[in-house]
Amino acid sequence: MDYWKFYYRSHKISADNSLFSSFVKQFLEQGSSLLELGCGNGRDATFFAKNHIYTTAIDQVEEEITYLQNELGSEYLSFISGDFTQLQKIRDLKPPYDCIYSRFTLHSVSALEEKQLFSDIPLFLKKNGLLAIETRGYKNSLFQKGDSVGGQEDAFIYNDHYRRFVHFESLLESLKNTLGDCEIIFAAEDKGFAPLNGVDDYFIRILARTQRGGGASLEFSL
Repeated sequence: MDYWKFYYRSHKISADNSLFSSFVKQFLEQGSSLLELGCGNGRDATFFAKNHIYTTAIDQVEEEITYLQNELGSEYLSFISGDFTQLQKIRDLKPPYDCIYSRFTLHSVSALEEKQLFSDIPLFLKKNGLLAIETRGYKNSLFQKGDSVGGQEDAFIYNDHYRRFVHFESLLESLKNTLGDCEIIFAAEDKGFAPLNGVDDYFIRILARTQRGGGASLEFSL
């Protein structure tokens, strides 16, 4: 939490959306609804909203969310403070959504938190809804750098920043178990997804479409 509070103070609103958001938009129609898990400084949420996708963006840093809502909140865009691994406890959400979007956030939570999130996802996606994930995996150059986190497999603290590196095949298996008879639209661990400052590292990118649906009668826990 302290890391991200400091980061957001020096990285407010960015004009450029990620390559992943442009990729995902191809699979969404105008008027679709999207839930972003961990929106950061709001650059991808803003991009989706500008393309007339009703976007709800979650982040745990409350002061950043307040700032973003005041600066960018609109008919198509709302920001909510909360822990995206505890979706059923965020009362302002209005499921089900056409898309759940997670860029560079799955590797920021523990395996136990991931399991909780995945158990909630079917309740928050419409039937034929899209789950979009981009995250760090074993091939990423930061894998195994820094100090390992006790009791957590493949999790490390490097440059004061927690990262848990995801196993590609295991993630696919978890998604299939979570979403049931889902369609994997795209799945790869490769370069070219998120080049930055001349560095083109490996990342995991997955798009899956669920055959299940939920959320209409969801009751939130306190």
